[in-house]
Amino acid sequence: MQQEASRKINFTLKKTMSIAQGLYEGLKVEGKGHVGLITYMRTDSTRISEVARECAKKQIETDFGKEYYENRYYKTNADSQDAHEAIRPTYIELTPDSIKNSLTNDQYKLYKLIYNRFIASQMSQAVFDTVAVDIEARRI
Repeated sequence: MQQEASRKINFTLKKTMSIAQGLYEGLKVEGKGHVGLITYMRTDSTRISEVARECAKKQIETDFGKEYYENRYYKTNADSQDAHEAIRPTYIELTPDSIKNSLTNDQYKLYKLIYNRFIASQMSQAVFDTVAVDIEARRI
């Protein structure tokens, strides 16, 4: 999370962890009350619960189609702190856009990063079409 936040949204380590702490402890979300939006963020585990896996499956199949879901398991590094699940949204139905009005701009950016990475972690590999073109030109 820290590396991605630095790379993709230009957050410092301190800023990332401060915002993540707030998302973990919970915020007042319109229509939901006080809600913790992410799981414990001081972990490098890649393990997720079967309940979270099933929620991701339903969300992916609804939003993208059945062919985009792939039941994925990731090996946890021997040095990982695996006492907690991977960092993920606590309620998959709380999409970043659905709660944007309840978040600051920075909270939204980090939550969206976490949410999208979690969903992507359970999706099938991307398929790319590529085209190769050879151009021959003469100088006039």
